[in-house]
Amino acid sequence: MNYIPVHLLKGEQCLMGGMAQVPILECHDTKTGQTLQITQSLAIIDFIEEAFLEGNSLLSSGIIQRTFTRELAEIINSGTQPLSNLGLINSLNSLIAC
Repeated sequence: MNYIPVHLLKGEQCLMGGMAQVPILECHDTKTGQTLQITQSLAIIDFIEEAFLEGNSLLSSGIIQRTFTRELAEIINSGTQPLSNLGLINSLNSLIAC
């Protein structure tokens, strides 16, 4: 696994393909030669959980704890993160400049 940092203010995420968003998980299937790009945090977590962990888990073992973990992830995903999204910030800055 390789970690590749990107500078959002320089637009380096646009070079990554897909939706030009981070994080992005890119997987290469050595059997088929296909490349898979996943750009949403919860989809990445689900993919890693199902593809690689066999008997282990990123989530807690109890249903209540797993539900709470997903709830916290959704708070960040849909409640907090969109407000600090670079696209929104750029749009607001352009409105302020007018």
